[in-house]
Amino acid sequence: NCSTRPRDMISQACGDSLQWPMPNRPGKSYRNWMNDYLGEVPWYQFGMNLAIGYPSDQVASNWQAMYIPNNVFNQLAQATIRQPNGQSVPVVVDTRTLFEAQKTFRQQVPIWMQPEFVFALLGIGISLFSVRRWLRGKYDRWLDLGLFGFAGLCGWFLFLLWFATDHGVTTWNPTLLWLAPFHLPGIFWATRKSRTNRQRTGYFGSTAVLIILGLFLSKVPGGADTLIGLTLLVRCILQVNVSRTTQVVTT
Repeated sequence: NCSTRPRDMISQACGDSLQWPMPNRPGKSYRNWMNDYLGEVPWYQFGMNLAIGYPSDQVASNWQAMYIPNNVFNQLAQATIRQPNGQSVPVVVDTRTLFEAQKTFRQQVPIWMQPEFVFALLGIGISLFSVRRWLRGKYDRWLDLGLFGFAGLCGWFLFLLWFATDHGVTTWNPTLLWLAPFHLPGIFWATRKSRTNRQRTGYFGSTAVLIILGLFLSKVPGGADTLIGLTLLVRCILQVNVSRTTQVVTT
């Protein structure tokens, strides 16, 4: 990536005369390093954590952590280079700030704009609406098409990040278990009037198992992904129960 390229060029040019400070000492994971810089932009943080998989949870050495530009700066500030006479001198003799950008976002996003608050509100609203409609013996196909269709669309995006790019850290992503690509177009098949109760129960029952497994394996901080998954899980449970009824009003 862009910050390791100049590091590699400097290291290649200097050869073994360049001495990094404890280059292999383990530190934080790739995910944790990333999150250190995303605290003030919670929606970016949420989206990027959804997009990365288990490789991002690997503990990075100082050398690997230099995918963060500030880490390159800090490591070079402590590095030394061996001169022809055998003396080691600092690589960085002087530091000057040429330009310091101003922050363009607030220090703290209001709580009502946090992903956790937004998805908690949506989850409660959708769950209460769903249960109320279920008690009346009604099934709202449009709601499942919207929820699981959007989940499938997000799943295809994550799927392409895994198989169509070479990012590396976007592979083996457990988020794909609950944002499953097969929902698009699978949800259109599962919610048709012609589906049998057994077919509907099989689809939503297996989806519920995948959601639970995906949330259990998730490494996304904050809990917003859990709230989304639980909302989908409520719809799955109600769908399984709807399939056992004899008369259903579809809207």
